Amino acid sequence: MKRCAILPSLLLCLSASVCGQQQGWQAQTSGTTEKLNSVYFVNESTGWIVGKTGTILKTTDAGEHWIEQNSNTLNELKSVFFYDQTIGWCSGDMGKVYKTADGGETWTQYSAGTAARLNSVFFTSVSEGYVCGEYGTIMHSADGGVTWTSQNSGQWSALTSIKFNNGIGRVTMMGGQILVTINGGTTWEVEDLNTASTINSVWFNGISDGIAVGDNGVLSRQTGTNWNTSQVFNNKNMMSIFMTDADTGWCVGQFGSINHTSNSWNAWTPQTSGTTQDLNAVFFIDSGLGWVCGNHGTILHTTNGGLITALEEIDSCEDNAMLNQNYPNPFYTTTTISWQAAKGSWQSLKVFDIFGNEVAKLMDEFMPAGKHSVDFNAQGLPAGIYFYQLQEDGIVATRKMMSVE
Repeated sequence: MKRCAILPSLLLCLSASVCGQQQGWQAQTSGTTEKLNSVYFVNESTGWIVGKTGTILKTTDAGEHWIEQNSNTLNELKSVFFYDQTIGWCSGDMGKVYKTADGGETWTQYSAGTAARLNSVFFTSVSEGYVCGEYGTIMHSADGGVTWTSQNSGQWSALTSIKFNNGIGRVTMMGGQILVTINGGTTWEVEDLNTASTINSVWFNGISDGIAVGDNGVLSRQTGTNWNTSQVFNNKNMMSIFMTDADTGWCVGQFGSINHTSNSWNAWTPQTSGTTQDLNAVFFIDSGLGWVCGNHGTILHTTNGGLITALEEIDSCEDNAMLNQNYPNPFYTTTTISWQAAKGSWQSLKVFDIFGNEVAKLMDEFMPAGKHSVDFNAQGLPAGIYFYQLQEDGIVATRKMMSVE
């Protein structure tokens, strides 16, 4: 890989393409093109991912290699949860729950006593567990998932996720509401988030401290007994949220969207995922080590919380053929960036400084096939080298430009 020479050769280097960067998120090889719905790790190296057509993947080396396990089903699996390295469960279509006691070498199917799709599974101990799903379904098991009894949710809408923390349980659902229990599910009370959008995922620390995300970019923060809801994330559907503490977290969703916060509510920063595939679940072991799974077999991994640390350049890249060199280049204040879209898709065009910090988002929307261009105004930014990056239909192309005084 060739790097730029210092100042005497700088202008020659400006014509080189840049199609790689040391991103915080790196793609891992899943070995499948199936939709992947849920991810769970028990430590820094051992984890599982589940998805469509009974897909179960396991890794013991942090995702360097993913090995497919035999689920003995073609049903879609929606959720996975592990108690330790050997005992785990997954749930999915037709009211089925699957349990392993040997790390996934064998899976045993159990009926939860319903035909509803079970969207989420969570166990508070090796014996006490819960699933939720379509038609307001909440089921409880007291024997490790072998038998299940129904709990009264008081709802008919689809329930999307279930979590417990310190004796408090919450279920997200369609219609902009969350169910909460403080007695193990004997009773469930409704919390209204003041939105009509589906709530897909929630993190909480106690009865009055929570963060929820959902469709149409919904972000809701609980303060006391109230939920304050707004629409952010460019109105993209957010499918999953994971917080490593009360301040630090990530949420993922449509079109490869990954967003990060370090102050829980006041600011969320988009991160570069390198894909436009929908992302369905996120899981972190600590503030640095995390995984994301999504459509078309997508698995992403980070060891530094998803931060971009540096940009690299190479002489040529086929993906860059669709992204033209900006003109003029070098430029004083304004330059034009153009590209060719092979087909209509969600496209994102961003500008980064030499350290990999995002300094401008020029576009993030659905664009038709054809030629497109946009102006970049560097007023207020210091002169120097910048990188512009186009994400389109799973392809990432990057080029370098230079502003001068």
